[in-house]
Amino acid sequence: MKRIVLLLIAVTGAISVCGQIPNIYAVVNGNEVTLWQTAAQRNCCALYQMEVDQDDFTITWLQKDTGDVCYCICHFDLSVTFGPLSVGDYTANVYCTEAVSQDTLFQGSTSFVIESAGDKDPVTIIDTYQSDCYNYVSVSEPAIDNYGLNVFPNPVLNNELTIRYRSLHGDNAGIYIYNVTGQLLKSFDNLSPGAQIIKWDLTNESGSRLSPGIYFVIFRTSKETSYSRLVVSSAP
Repeated sequence: MKRIVLLLIAVTGAISVCGQIPNIYAVVNGNEVTLWQTAAQRNCCALYQMEVDQDDFTITWLQKDTGDVCYCICHFDLSVTFGPLSVGDYTANVYCTEAVSQDTLFQGSTSFVIESAGDKDPVTIIDTYQSDCYNYVSVSEPAIDNYGLNVFPNPVLNNELTIRYRSLHGDNAGIYIYNVTGQLLKSFDNLSPGAQIIKWDLTNESGSRLSPGIYFVIFRTSKETSYSRLVVSSAP
């Protein structure tokens, strides 16, 4: 049994729901193969670590969700390229995990044929791909946690975001919104302790509405930190 692991270099953050058998297929290039899964219904904040196991002519592709928990579902396209493989007929089984429970869910199978002999080097992952979240399927309001942070709706489909937090330690509490480059865009300082709700109009400190994209909402006190990945859609 050979295990090949490569971390996706991406920023995504997590209820992760693996889709019901989307399109799964293989593209062969000599002794290398790219496995694709398209239009997979997943948690909006999913971030995948790709793992590939080879047992003779059976390939297992595991999409391991290492992201955060968001309260929306959308489509992703995913792929993994690996090789070299020996000549033969192969079956590839595809699985994914959920961010919350880490249950391993079967996605489906595909088959492919390698006709060009591979060399003696170990089979390794060459490339991976995870598309941006697209074609939002559903959004559901989360229940408030015993502590930490929730944002709703996510993705934001209008001009108002509800930020819920519950602080166990009220000292120096604040909520901060950053873009993907780490730039601080908005801050709410000196927040009251306990369970609170903030309504935010998606404007930065200069009063301009945030552009569509991915942002991070961070709740921080002197003793605790929670964060949520936020998707801002186009203005209606």
